[in-house]
Amino acid sequence: MQEESPDGSGITETWLKPDIRDCEINVGSYNGFRKDRLDRVGGGVVLLVKNSITALLRDDVQNIGFEESVWCEVGTAKEKTLFGLCYRKPADDKLNDDKLFRLFNEACSETVVIMGDFNFGDEINWLTGESKGQGQSFLECCNENFLGQCVEYPTRQNNVLDLVLSNECEMIQNLVVGEQFSSSDHQSIRFEIVTKQADLKFISEKFYDYFGANYEEIRALATK
Repeated sequence: MQEESPDGSGITETWLKPDIRDCEINVGSYNGFRKDRLDRVGGGVVLLVKNSITALLRDDVQNIGFEESVWCEVGTAKEKTLFGLCYRKPADDKLNDDKLFRLFNEACSETVVIMGDFNFGDEINWLTGESKGQGQSFLECCNENFLGQCVEYPTRQNNVLDLVLSNECEMIQNLVVGEQFSSSDHQSIRFEIVTKQADLKFISEKFYDYFGANYEEIRALATK
């Protein structure tokens, strides 16, 4: 983060616990949005966003039911984008997957970018669109919500486990699957988000210079 200075970063399987304070994971000029796993060791997600960028935690989305996800709204002058980061455990049960699908249904009512490790492995072939098991239900949920999947290369061994999804895929450009992340056996993913910039408007307006007025003459005229 300090070397590359990205505008934001999403990290899954943080292994953070409530007794680890935000300041202990501070990496400089970033605000952190985190969701820790509370019932046992492991899991957890954190979104880091530069503090020069307007970003607000979205509890209304985060509290829908799927535990290991965090959501924030990033605003520019012309638009707002909802960013989500999720971690789905390997071979997660249908009940938890249904919570994930409800979460997607809610989030996709807005312009959204969803990242994370979804651990579907060979259950989904993203190149051919073939799926099986719970992967088929996940793919159907993505299609129903017009979510495109932007990662084309394996992110762990031969599997595309880590995904970047959006209902505005033209926003996502120059996506690269890179080296392994830190001590993880997953590859890092880098991409750019294209946003609309504000139009600069210059307004010419006449106004009275009250400080430059001749108040003595005004008083003399008022007494006539």
